[in-house]
Parts: sequence; structure tokens; C-alpha cells
Amino acid sequence: DTFHQLEFVLLHDNEFTGTIPASLGRTTGLLFLFLQSNHLTGSIPATFLQLTSLWVLDLSHQRGDKYSGLTGPLLDFADFKALRRLDFNTNALDGTIPRGFLQDVNPETFEYIDLSSNVLARTIP
Repeated sequence: DTFHQLEFVLLHDNEFTGTIPASLGRTTGLLFLFLQSNHLTGSIPATFLQLTSLWVLDLSHQRGDKYSGLTGPLLDFADFKALRRLDFNTNALDGTIPRGFLQDVNPETFEYIDLSSNVLARTIP
């Protein structure tokens, strides 16, 4: 809980490998989280559902020649009223888009979503 006042995390375009630490989901004051263009693997931590103050979440471009990218199911992010941008493109997220996905975002301020280049299936709810 040392970083509960942290608002910006910009760690994009590095060579980070491994999984995303679940503890990052406990930085509940976070507004901007940029982890794109690394080599992260594993699933999106369920603790990320606690980051309801987020404006921008970018976990895109984790997949590469030697890295599978983020895998597992897409979380619903249903209670994210402040969210403006969500980018998970070029990973290996699978399954279906959950019912209730982004259901509470504000349509007046929500700007952008990119789920392209994953392995999501079935229908869009």
C-alpha cells in the first residue's frame, strides 16, 4: 500500500518479461497505466478490477517472436466509470467478451477500445 497515491505508471517500450504483478492492482489511485510494448505473459491479474479510477489502461503489443503475450480471459471491467481508453491489442487473450464488459463506462468520455489481434471468439455482447 506504499503507492496508493500513485496516479501515473509509464513503463512502455521496455524489455520487461514475466507476469504482471497482482500487487499493481492495489494501487487504487492509479489513473494511467501504460505497459504496452514489452514481453509480458500470463493473464491480466484479477486485482486489476480494483483499479476503477483508471482513465487509460494500455497492455497492448506483448506478443512477439519469442513471447506469447497476455493470455487467458478478458476481465469485464464493468465498474470502470472513469475509463476513457482500453487497449489490449496484439496479445493472446482468449474466450469470449464477458457479458457486462465496460457496462458502466461513461459514453460521453469513453474514447477508444482496441481488442484486435487476440484470439477472442463467439459474439460481441
